[in-house]
Amino acid sequence: MIQKAALCLSLAVFLMVSGCATMQQLIDPPEVHFKGMHIRDISLFDATPVFTFELINFNPMGLGIRNMTYNLKINDQKFVKGVTGQDLRLKAAGSETVELPITFNFMDLYESLSEFQSAETAAYDLSGTIGVGPFNIPYYAGGEFDIPKLPEISVEGVRVDRFTTAGASLVFDLRLKNENSFSLHPKGLDYSVKLAGKEMVEGKVREIGPISDQGATQLQIPLKIDFLELSQAVLSAVRGASADYEIAGKLNFDVAGRWGQSVPFQKVGVVNFR
Repeated sequence: MIQKAALCLSLAVFLMVSGCATMQQLIDPPEVHFKGMHIRDISLFDATPVFTFELINFNPMGLGIRNMTYNLKINDQKFVKGVTGQDLRLKAAGSETVELPITFNFMDLYESLSEFQSAETAAYDLSGTIGVGPFNIPYYAGGEFDIPKLPEISVEGVRVDRFTTAGASLVFDLRLKNENSFSLHPKGLDYSVKLAGKEMVEGKVREIGPISDQGATQLQIPLKIDFLELSQAVLSAVRGASADYEIAGKLNFDVAGRWGQSVPFQKVGVVNFR
C-alpha cells in the first residue's frame, strides 16, 4: 500500500512538473464538429444565433470543457469576439454537445435603415477555439441566416364619415402587415396628414396591439376638417370631387438596452368626396 501511494504521488508530481505538454503527449486531442445553427429569441432588431458543436473524446479518461473563444464575422466584416465559460464534462470515450449563443442587434450590421430593409440574408463566419483539458481545439463554421422584414404599412382606404357645407370628417384606414415568423410589438405610431398639399393634422397612436407572425392589424386615423380654417386653394380642392392626400410618419419600437427604433412610412393617394 505504501509503495502504491508513493507511486501515485510520484506520478502526480511528475505531471505537475511536466505540465500540459506532457499531458498532450499522453492523450489524444478530442475532435470538434460543427452541427448547425438555429436562431433563438429573434425580434425585428435583435437575434441570438446559437451555434452547436459536437465534441468527441477518444481517450479512456474524461476531460473538462473549460471555455470557448469566438470571432464572429458577418458579411465579411469583423463583428464581435469574446470568450464564454463552459462548465461541462466530456466523458471517457464519449461525446458531448456544446452550444454557443451570441446576441446582436441587426442595426449594428447596416449603416442605414434602408440598407437593412433591402437585405434578405447575411453570411456569417465563426472561428475560435474550445478549451478541453490541456488542449485548445480550433473550429470553424459558416453559413447564412435570414434578415427580418420590416412591417409593411399601407392605406387600405379613406372614408368620408361626414361632409357638410361647414366641414368634413375623414377616416384613414391603415394596415400593418408582418411577414416574419415571429410576432411584432410596436409601441406607437406618429403620423401627419396633408390634404391638397396643406398639413392638416399631426398625431400619435399610442396603443397598438401585437401583430402575430404572418399576420396584420388595422388602424384608423381620424381627420376633421373645418372649411373656415382652410385657404381658398385647399377649400376649392376639398369641395371638388376629390383631393390629393399624403400621410407620413413612423412606427415606433422599443429595443432592450437601446433607444427606441422607428420605421418611417409615407403614403400618397386621392380621396374621393363624391
